[in-house]
Amino acid sequence: MNRLILIFSLLCLPAFQIKAQTDTSINKDTKKTEFNNLQAGKDSTGIDSTRAIADSLKPKSVRLIPIQLSTLNNANEFNHTVNKDEIEFTEYRNIADVISYYSPAFLRNLGTLGQPSELMIYGAGYDQLSYLKDGLLINNRLTNSFDLNNIQSESIDSIEIIPSIRGFLYGSTNNLSSVNFISKENFSIENKKGAYSRLRYYQSADEEAFIDAIFSTGIYKNLTGHFEITNATISNRFQNSEYGSWQGNASLRYIFSNSFNIVANYNYINSQTHLFGGIDVDSLSKINEEETSEYRFPVNSLYRYYKNTERNIDLRLLHKLSGSLTGDATFYSRYNFLEYRNDEFASPSSTDRIVYNNKTKVYGFALTENYNADFLSLYFNSVYERSVLDTYYWGSDQKINSFSVASRLNLFLADSSLIPSVFGKYLYQYSKSYFGFGGDATYKFSNNVTLYAGVSYFEKPFGFITERNINGDYSLIPNAGSSIKTTSVEAGLKLFQQTFSGVINIFYRNTEDELHLTTAETGYKLYVPIDKKLIGANLGLNYQLWRFNIESSLSGYYMKNKMVSSSINQRIYLLPEYTFNGGIYYKDILFSNNLNLKTGIRVSSVGFQQGYAGELDKSDLWEQINEKRYGTQYNVTLHPSLTLDFILIGEIQKRATIYFSFENLLDKKYFIVEGYYMPPRYIKLGVAWQFLN
Repeated sequence: MNRLILIFSLLCLPAFQIKAQTDTSINKDTKKTEFNNLQAGKDSTGIDSTRAIADSLKPKSVRLIPIQLSTLNNANEFNHTVNKDEIEFTEYRNIADVISYYSPAFLRNLGTLGQPSELMIYGAGYDQLSYLKDGLLINNRLTNSFDLNNIQSESIDSIEIIPSIRGFLYGSTNNLSSVNFISKENFSIENKKGAYSRLRYYQSADEEAFIDAIFSTGIYKNLTGHFEITNATISNRFQNSEYGSWQGNASLRYIFSNSFNIVANYNYINSQTHLFGGIDVDSLSKINEEETSEYRFPVNSLYRYYKNTERNIDLRLLHKLSGSLTGDATFYSRYNFLEYRNDEFASPSSTDRIVYNNKTKVYGFALTENYNADFLSLYFNSVYERSVLDTYYWGSDQKINSFSVASRLNLFLADSSLIPSVFGKYLYQYSKSYFGFGGDATYKFSNNVTLYAGVSYFEKPFGFITERNINGDYSLIPNAGSSIKTTSVEAGLKLFQQTFSGVINIFYRNTEDELHLTTAETGYKLYVPIDKKLIGANLGLNYQLWRFNIESSLSGYYMKNKMVSSSINQRIYLLPEYTFNGGIYYKDILFSNNLNLKTGIRVSSVGFQQGYAGELDKSDLWEQINEKRYGTQYNVTLHPSLTLDFILIGEIQKRATIYFSFENLLDKKYFIVEGYYMPPRYIKLGVAWQFLN
């Protein structure tokens, strides 16, 4: 803790600027001065006229502007981007809370900071969802998943939710949905003598604490730097539920010109998560919950945990050849080391003992080009990467080579009121080719009404774990092909008025030959193909009445699964009948524009859930990786839940922001995931402060 205090004390030191001053002496004899000026070729003001002419012929200094990375969603299209203000005026623990509040998403919340909760966007979660940061895939290549506790949320400027029909288009695989995190550009080259710093801290129950410090500055001439360090911790709310994480990021940008920039970035993550496996619900019924502290509740695992270490390096070459053509060439590497443990100090012969290490190294190159003209825009992306996996189960030096090419063409017709587009992707992976294509159109009836519709079809590889298990012998999977095939349809309507805005999305997805690891009646584990049909809808409304603002986001899901054999228990991710996030807030700018206030009641609700599930302490993929730990399948029924939170967020003079929340006001005890109690009533207090800028 002393080191933390020292670091942040150094960040808080004021920046000084020293300017040289020159004294100008005045000649009292004005006539003598004018005479001398004329003899020296100067005008009556004392300025050398010949030098002034020469200076006028010199080229003027060029104002340097950093090249911005292109977004994946075109600003003129039907899309949703969570902007900077929405992020900063949302009370959250990690970035998953923000996404689930503003988009058609469901967070399978495990209730405690650091636990690997699963985020589902358009009904797609682990092994189905691509997480990108500034356009580059950050998923773990072994599990094709990502833990959102490992995102430094304070450096996120905005979040792009990619339309469902385009989810496969981005990244080095063909996942069902995609989300892109856009980093902040805190430093401006025009202010290179100054600096920018931001500190955010919050504290809550169970010794939960979070601190993040950002510092950006000019280093030398056209060289700028951005640095960030983050620490998050929580003690044991339940037995074996503690969590601790350190993350660091350093980025350098050199601006050669307005046409060429180089950006180097290094990211480090080190965390340890204790996996208590949820509450043992059967044993819990035998004790008095009201008289027993949560720490004494029986849990499913007392000795399970994992350590995660990541080192990520990016080198970007950004170019802007003209006002119409921009792009970047990026070399990147990813290193991930997962140490999974259960009862590691038990006898080696113990069936409960697990000591598994999994290393992933990725080396890749990505090329992106964007061409924008008055009547069209063209996006092109190509990615080549090589992954080397060292796993406990499949051995070392397991290689995955991947190459993809994706493109999208937009046309701007009828004064950009009509924007049709076509897109496609080719992926070569596991020595096989996979294709995807589609099209959509946006039509603006007026500035207040926009319509959208689109459709796509694409093929997805089974993934590393499945490919290694079947070892290329697809005859082991009766009635299944060699890839997962998906047809996706989406339609939407946007309305915008001065005091009212709304959006409705309806999406349909038909997935064939998705393989699931299941248990047959004989007790053997085997893969069976499942055909899934998902219909979903999202309705978002925002209404302003005087100083009061009503926000709401309602999503509903209907899923149908068809299996090869009804005698085999199906394992599916549970989706609720509906999710609701919203609130009634008082918003105003007070005290002579010195306080930007948002306060009110936040409402959250999750609908009825029923279906088969497993013991998911990390994700379903852990059960496939760890042969000794498949978990027990059981039928789950979760009833609807409703919670109310009091929220107060106040920004003072655009420099300091106070966060106060009194959550779960009704002190409800409920699960969103079976066995994982959501937090009881508690207070959370935080502050964010900008300085040195």
